[in-house]
Order: sequence, then structure tokens, then C-alpha cells
Amino acid sequence: MGKLQVEADHKAHQSADSFVVCVTSHGGNGYFNTADNQRMTIKDLTTYFDGSHCRALSGKPKLFVIDACRGGTYPVQLRHQKMLPGWA
Repeated sequence: MGKLQVEADHKAHQSADSFVVCVTSHGGNGYFNTADNQRMTIKDLTTYFDGSHCRALSGKPKLFVIDACRGGTYPVQLRHQKMLPGWA
């Protein structure tokens, strides 16, 4: 996870007002798969950017958006319905 450490150490965070991370991946309960097909827990990800590991972001708001399946179950398929008059 060297790239995450490089990002956490980036000097641009000193002048930033906040920090946003977006992840889209496959995953399981409590983890997601990385680009190199490793598992990373959400806790591990957020730890890189907490106040003790990334001092430049200490006290600044951080938003983590994670879109990953949690494995094993599939969403229920919904039938198409008319929601409003005139909608197909």
C-alpha cells in the first residue's frame, strides 16, 4: 500500500480545507479489493489519513465514499413500475 502512504504524506494537504476519497470496487463484509487484488479493510484505509498518520489533515474534515459489494448476496430485482403519470 505504498501509494496510499505517498498520498498521505503529500504536502498539498497542508493547504487543503478537507479531504475526499472515493473507492469503487468489489469487496466483502468490512473490506474491499484493491487494484492489485489485495484486501483492504475500511479501517486500514481511513488510518492512513487520520491525525496521527497524516498530520497535514489533522482536524480537517475527511469524507470516504466506498461503493463496494459486501459479497455473497445479490440485490433484489425490482419490477419496473410507473412512478408518475406520463412516465414510461
